[in-house]
Amino acid sequence: MALAANDLGVVGNLAEALGLTSRGDFRADWLSDPGKHLSRMLAEDGQRAALIAFIDEVLAGEDRTTGPDGKVWLPIAKAQPPLARVYLVIDERPPDWVGIGVGVKVSSDTPAASVSAQVPLFRAAKVNRSVSSPMLLGTADGTVTVEVDITTDPAAPAPGTAHLGGIALALTVPTSGEVPPRFALTLRQLQMPGAAAPADLSLSVADLASLEASALNLVLGLVQAQAAALPTGPLAALAGLLGLRQGSAVTPLPLAELARDGLPALSRWLGGVLGSSARCVAGGAVQTFNQRHHAFRWHSRVAARRPSTTDA
Repeated sequence: MALAANDLGVVGNLAEALGLTSRGDFRADWLSDPGKHLSRMLAEDGQRAALIAFIDEVLAGEDRTTGPDGKVWLPIAKAQPPLARVYLVIDERPPDWVGIGVGVKVSSDTPAASVSAQVPLFRAAKVNRSVSSPMLLGTADGTVTVEVDITTDPAAPAPGTAHLGGIALALTVPTSGEVPPRFALTLRQLQMPGAAAPADLSLSVADLASLEASALNLVLGLVQAQAAALPTGPLAALAGLLGLRQGSAVTPLPLAELARDGLPALSRWLGGVLGSSARCVAGGAVQTFNQRHHAFRWHSRVAARRPSTTDA
């Protein structure tokens, strides 16, 4: 007997997920060994896809989403205000297993902001594969993530005006204890005064010890962007003398080396600039001397050719 999935209505996907049907056809052996099919609900691709479709259709009344990391977020409950959603997070990317976790998102419209967190809990082996432990927490694959996103100004900035579109902060914490947490900060649509267009700036560090250097990199980058956006005038000339503007006669300030080495890098740059200036001054002096020397010789030859007044 052929039983179409549409004949079961809303539970068609559920029947497929339970293994009761396979592509709409009733499984004759299901009643004799239901445990075999139920145990493959996550392991078998077709049953897992049907389970995701059923949850997506029945619970919370919202569509599933896929995060930037490829994990599927299935809404299962929500409450408001503020708007809070609870998700079942499924990770199908690993070749040997499927990860199951829980996620939470809280968002508001005024101001536009959101906070999300995701915690992996369990994993189930795929068909003909195995896992050493069903637990994900405490393993190298059990990574907790927390993200905060705030939109400060959604409007497009006018050229030349200071603007910050938003701030995003991400924290990734491996639960194995073998890898340090990772922090990421993004300034969206950042436009310095005088700049023609905004740009996104990102800062990412794997440990707190490197946060200082990374923050210094960000600050130096902002200073350089500000200097590059200055209109022609005294401030632009000063920025050029400090090596903060491209195309000036002064050697560009080595921002990457300055962030890495600190004062020694600044000393090397200053020595190079002063050495170049000294060479320019010396070269100018030599050129002036040569010009004056040639002029003196020319005047001497002209004077020698003139008739003496005593001969007259």
